[in-house]
Amino acid sequence: MKRSGRSTKKSAYIIAVEYLREKIILKEYKSGDFISEADIAMELSMSRGPVRKALLILESEGLAEIKENGRTKVIGLTRQYLSDMFDLRLLLAKEAVIRITAQDFTDFSPVLTTFKQMLLISEENNVSDQISEENRKRLVELDYTFHSDIMNLSENRALFNAWKTVNPLMKVLMLQNIDRISIEIERHKSILDSLMRKEEKCLEILQDHLLSAKNDLLKIYYD
Repeated sequence: MKRSGRSTKKSAYIIAVEYLREKIILKEYKSGDFISEADIAMELSMSRGPVRKALLILESEGLAEIKENGRTKVIGLTRQYLSDMFDLRLLLAKEAVIRITAQDFTDFSPVLTTFKQMLLISEENNVSDQISEENRKRLVELDYTFHSDIMNLSENRALFNAWKTVNPLMKVLMLQNIDRISIEIERHKSILDSLMRKEEKCLEILQDHLLSAKNDLLKIYYD
């Protein structure tokens, strides 16, 4: 699967869903709160249609519930749901790695390009190793792309689409967990080096990486 071209202009419903997703995950909207479609449309200076679509996406992600009367109730991100998401992400990623290691030839250039961009951020922060807010956001996007590239290499569209349903939530969560860039670079380098050699231990390295990220986030949000 090749990367498709992406427009730099976000659709209104994407803006709405990202806005609401972040508020729910960061607990600005708490479990049991109701989201007003009209109020959000006014806040974001858009019509109610995109907001309605955004609420449907949030419901599909398990963050909200649209009642029979049309009102939207916040469910929020529970400890169990966060744990389950990481477990699913790990299962999908491990399956992708198994498929990649079984290939006769794999073009690793997309994921290599992404990793080189991560290294550039590392070089920009090589003095204090403290990441700026701008670079934090860039690194989260690159982290997402890195794992997306790996899923793409599996050449399994169903697997890739299943992975995509889990990861929009991860972007918001990861922003809270990237503090020392050297750790992120080393983790991804280990995964990439092992994957390119098509070593069996890549599964173990990947599992350690994702379990570490899960445990870090559980401590941040629930301890």
